[in-house]
Amino acid sequence: MNYVGNDIVAYTHPRCTNKWQHKAFIEKILTQQEQQLLQNATYKNETLWAMWTIKEAAYKLSCFTGNRNHFSAIQYEVQELEIDTIANTNLIQLPTNNLQLPTNKHYEALVQYNGTSYKTDTTLTNNYIHSLVMALHTPYKSIKYGIATHSFITKNDYSLAVRNFAMQQLAIQNIHCYAIDKDADGIPYCIVTGNKHQYISLSHDQQFIAFAFL
Repeated sequence: MNYVGNDIVAYTHPRCTNKWQHKAFIEKILTQQEQQLLQNATYKNETLWAMWTIKEAAYKLSCFTGNRNHFSAIQYEVQELEIDTIANTNLIQLPTNNLQLPTNKHYEALVQYNGTSYKTDTTLTNNYIHSLVMALHTPYKSIKYGIATHSFITKNDYSLAVRNFAMQQLAIQNIHCYAIDKDADGIPYCIVTGNKHQYISLSHDQQFIAFAFL
């Protein structure tokens, strides 16, 4: 069975803006090849957090396929990523919701984990970076995903907001997810028609929530 992982980062938040200058942090999360990619990048902050979201999304995908280890960013290597511009401030509608957020730029890359390469799709706006990771043969049109903003405060509120948002958006796509629960390892899944369990990727950071479902 195929799956998709996703991750979102509010990369313009103050906690993110200077991280590319922190040597200890960079050496902890980036391979030598990725460090070179970052060094050569014109937009270093965007490149760093694009790689981070890809790694997080790849980790979530690996959890769906059996990995139950804790996240170690250095085990996932991003390849062929080049952030050559940042977004402008025009407004468009996102694919699966009615929110209007800044025009996005899309970047494709590869990420390798445990000897296997996966394809990625990264969206860059003036406010967030969002990445999808999937098997090489997965058609993009089969992926249902959405991004929204929220005004909640606590982590529990974030979690509830993203679950409710995902269920609402899937219903619009005629996918009936009756509940979102977690397995024994804390991996989220949808309960769909026939009481079947299908994994779903959830993410949130600051005011942003996102999901992806295949």
